[in-house]
Amino acid sequence: MATVEHNWVGLIRAIGPATHKVMSMSQLRDSCSAAGLQNVQTVLATGNLLFSSDANRSELKELLTDILASYGLDNDVFLRRPKEMRDVLAANPMAEAAKLRPNHVLVLFMGSSPTGEQVEALATYDGPETMKCIGKEAYIDYVNGVGRSKVTPARLEKLLGRPGTARNWNTVRKLVEKTSA
Repeated sequence: MATVEHNWVGLIRAIGPATHKVMSMSQLRDSCSAAGLQNVQTVLATGNLLFSSDANRSELKELLTDILASYGLDNDVFLRRPKEMRDVLAANPMAEAAKLRPNHVLVLFMGSSPTGEQVEALATYDGPETMKCIGKEAYIDYVNGVGRSKVTPARLEKLLGRPGTARNWNTVRKLVEKTSA
């Protein structure tokens, strides 16, 4: 059996039941393939794409943004190489929490690294959640669960001064496994 090489992971923000009414994952795969991306796969139904392309990061971001716009969606897109995803796994400053509560440890993927002041604001947050920023990713341990937390996506965006999209530890591991297979 031939190995399929995925050289990009696309993380689309805010994909879920509301967006599935206007764009299913099969429609997304078909649109990406029609636009010239190869080996297109979706992982789960939450806006995770694996694909191959010779285009650069900014060209791919524009292409995926245009595909989403063709469905009337204005969702942010964040791109990572498989090696970058493996680095996210290796850098996890909350490895023990991820073993104990993989669905409560989230990684927020951003398009650029926050400033030192923004990282400090995250580090000084006084709540039950533990947060740490490493480069373009923030790791959050939602000790008491995500649903009851005051650390909402809007609050993270305000603290870090930029949009992002979060994936729980199980999903991050699954994406790494799929890109390594």
